[in-house]
Amino acid sequence: QWADTPEDLKQAFTLVHDEYLKLGYIREPDPSGMFFGIHNLLPETVTLAVKSDGNVVATLTQVADSSRYGLPMDRIYSRELDRLRNKDRKLAELCSLVTSKKLRWKNLYMQMSRIMYTHALCNGVDDFCIMVNPKHVPFYKLIFLFEELGSEKHYPTLGVPAVALRADLNRMKARLDDKYGDLDRECNLFH
Repeated sequence: QWADTPEDLKQAFTLVHDEYLKLGYIREPDPSGMFFGIHNLLPETVTLAVKSDGNVVATLTQVADSSRYGLPMDRIYSRELDRLRNKDRKLAELCSLVTSKKLRWKNLYMQMSRIMYTHALCNGVDDFCIMVNPKHVPFYKLIFLFEELGSEKHYPTLGVPAVALRADLNRMKARLDDKYGDLDRECNLFH
């Protein structure tokens, strides 16, 4: 479901904070116990919250590009993003993809990705853009069919290296069908 209540957003931001802290992406806990930024508070930003027993156990955020705020990854990849914008492409950034450790291998990534993909298409998005830790690049390229957008840089917000990737949503349907068309629905991004 969409995190559209203060409680859902608080739980989602808390989950991101706690998991980032465990992974070493955040060195010191924030006094609020949450991890979020200005982009999370914009009306065009949507956060997906997967719940179990009333608690958020997985989350993914889609930030719509705006002329005033841009995207979170503009902080280090503005030149790369501007090349896409200059081609009149509508961008959205996917960020804060977190699943609680106990559910990490339950294919929630696939289900959340389907929802975000559909939401993006309904809003005319041309490209998904993401920043990921370099060790996760092969996963995003192989499973989600992302392509490299920008080389490895230091991301000061988290104090870790990042690589910029993009997925051209205008070509995605054909690419997903080619890769996943014959697989079972549970692990099939095309369906």
